[in-house]
Amino acid sequence: MPLKIRNVDDDNLELWDKYVKIRADSTFVDTIAWRTLTENIYDLNNYWYMVENNDKIEGAMALTLSSHPIFGRYLATAPFANHGGFYADAADVRRVLINKATELKSELKAKYVVIRHDNHRLPCPGGWVSDIKYATFRLTLSKDPQELMSDHFQAKDRSQIKKSLTNGLTASFGGIDLLDTFWHVIIRAMSELGSPYHSKYYLEILLRTFKTNAELVIIRDNTGDPAGAALLIYHNKNAILLHANILSKYRALGCGDFLYWSVIEHCCRRGFSTLDMGRSLINSGNEKYKMKFRPHRILLSYWYNLSPGVDMPDLNQENSKFKYAIRAWKSMPLWMNQIIGPKLISGIL
Repeated sequence: MPLKIRNVDDDNLELWDKYVKIRADSTFVDTIAWRTLTENIYDLNNYWYMVENNDKIEGAMALTLSSHPIFGRYLATAPFANHGGFYADAADVRRVLINKATELKSELKAKYVVIRHDNHRLPCPGGWVSDIKYATFRLTLSKDPQELMSDHFQAKDRSQIKKSLTNGLTASFGGIDLLDTFWHVIIRAMSELGSPYHSKYYLEILLRTFKTNAELVIIRDNTGDPAGAALLIYHNKNAILLHANILSKYRALGCGDFLYWSVIEHCCRRGFSTLDMGRSLINSGNEKYKMKFRPHRILLSYWYNLSPGVDMPDLNQENSKFKYAIRAWKSMPLWMNQIIGPKLISGIL
């Protein structure tokens, strides 16, 4: 019997949920909660498909359409995240999904479609281009964080982390109660880097949608002033550090080390198996910093199918085309950043 591809709708959403939940490689972007979030916040259109073989689900693909005045019209898996939304139990199932993605790109007149996954060993489909410029970093956790500190980290890195613990910094974990502080810290920190950020409303809906599976982190200095912030999402036994940043004036206090160690310690005590520290450009300073915690470095493979005449997109801060925009964003008043930022980032899936 030939494989059948089906649209995912309200009538069969439970089948999708059941299939992705049992997969060890699924992520939070595969959940109904994330689909609901992207539709409600930025009015994005989601196209989810399942491949069926003899009444058994053997593959799934979740694509989201961006129609943005600056970045154009394109399809992507894992909107506002690093990877996910593409699973196949066999090569023939993968071909069915790839063909559907290509057809949908043409049907919607999109510039390209990108599939983001974390298995760089998979052969890139014919007519597609593989772009491997990012990695994500997964730290295997221990039930005892002090055991992880002593047995896993190198001596010089242990020393730096322990030094950060002596500077009067504190960490708070919570939800809606920390929202105002979190947003004001993260948007200032992102502004210092020259990057836009989501609205406070986005964060509020995220927290209300994910409930106990999302948590905010606030780092304060010894006077109680906010110095850094992070957003954690929990999926199965995995913790994902989705956003994390510190204000530049606190770097000398080891605020970055303190933030990461506080998150690691918290996730260990909550019983999570791994902490995904988020993606970074390969060979970047961010990658070098994360590797001090000795995580597993997982190369991310992004497959692109480009329409004729369309160049490979390169939406990252290392792209020289953005250097003037980054400089302008850094000098922009914060109130303007807060207004324009969410409108810009809505098109950067």
